[in-house]
Amino acid sequence: MIETQIIKSENQPIAVIIDYQEYLKLIELAEDKEDYYSALEVK
Repeated sequence: MIETQIIKSENQPIAVIIDYQEYLKLIELAEDKEDYYSALEVK
């Protein structure tokens, strides 16, 4: 597993390097949230 790294420019975070599996989990969570709010609108 790749350790998360934060890339900074002038001491401000500008990018994050994360493990690909962690990225996939975050994408899935975002899609689940979108589906949840779509279902609420349909109700």
